[in-house]
Amino acid sequence: MPTAFAPDSGWIRFHAAVLADETHLARLLATPDAAACHDTALALAAELGLTLAPEEITRAIANARHAWLLRHTAPIPPSATAPDAPRSPHWLPIQLHPGDASTCATVEWASFGDLALTDPFFEQSIGAALRHPARLLFRHHTSLDALAPLADTAPELAPAGFVFHVSRCGSTLVAQALAADPRHRVLSEPSPLDQLLTFDAANPLLTLAQRASRLRGVVHSYARRRRPEEERLFIKFDAWHTLHLPVIRAAFPATPWIFLHRDPVEVLVSQHRQRGYQFIPGMMDPRPFGITPEELPTLDFDTYTARILRAAFDAALVALATPGSPGLTVDYRNLRAALPGLLRAHFVVPDDETTRTALAAALPRHAKNPTLEFAADSEAKHREAGEPLRALAARWLDEPRRRLLARNA
Repeated sequence: MPTAFAPDSGWIRFHAAVLADETHLARLLATPDAAACHDTALALAAELGLTLAPEEITRAIANARHAWLLRHTAPIPPSATAPDAPRSPHWLPIQLHPGDASTCATVEWASFGDLALTDPFFEQSIGAALRHPARLLFRHHTSLDALAPLADTAPELAPAGFVFHVSRCGSTLVAQALAADPRHRVLSEPSPLDQLLTFDAANPLLTLAQRASRLRGVVHSYARRRRPEEERLFIKFDAWHTLHLPVIRAAFPATPWIFLHRDPVEVLVSQHRQRGYQFIPGMMDPRPFGITPEELPTLDFDTYTARILRAAFDAALVALATPGSPGLTVDYRNLRAALPGLLRAHFVVPDDETTRTALAAALPRHAKNPTLEFAADSEAKHREAGEPLRALAARWLDEPRRRLLARNA
């Protein structure tokens, strides 16, 4: 279990000194392994005239690992925050801690240096970054309000495209194809955006304009150029974020977006095999999806999944029908063949050798596990589907799916 440090301890003073000077952190990050980082920290503390015991570093690492492992179930907001967002673009938000009636939400930042965000999911990129003990130990905390200046500042990497989806329908393939191009920064389901959208949706005091401004601040914090070749920012949202399209569109009205969908039977089979956490009853407030708290205990997992998917379908259809919407619907069956043209025509990605190389690298691979080759599984899923899943698809999902296919035609 974590053990707190006294406010005047050597570790607390050393921690503050490192966060106050980027050169100190850079020196620690330059170490090749944990042992070298440990020795460099002791040497740096001595140079700064601070008394730092080796066991304090060991204890601090244990505390940091414990807090990070429990971040989703028992987040521990820091006792102090910095007044401003980190000036260096190498710092990215990795977690939001909710506020209460008297405190603002807190943003937790980690220094990524020039690490490329090419993992299938942003959470995996965070894990890769935090394997270095210096990144694990030295994280900034600011209030969410500290991002307000970013909301009204033109980002270096303007959002060039958003990806929405109903899950298990090729969205990770699109993200991986985009991320294979070094000119793109791709955020694949970043949890801070989900946390912000969820927190703000539950706050009736926030107007749509205020929510949009807060969202711009967080998105723009990811849009500062870290690598010289970066030109565009793309975001793949979570499957349930179609319900937040009014806020996202208010924040970024000109950003083109796509909505990926798939035969509902295939999606239901995939979720039945391995359910995403958002499709587990009780993991999210069911009311935005048209499910009352009283109704929730009566739903089995598959029925709950169908209801969540129906809400996602309906929200996407409403947004697609909005006059002037830069949205486009894409059927999974056509995705691999259509992807080059989609990127060129809708996301305005250049049709050049770099783009073709990126697509050639991504399309043959399994999107969620790029070490494997892609293998079509639609027929197998239809063979596996039993009558209960087919009935759920027919009751809840076939009608919105037909409407989406009509838009594809």
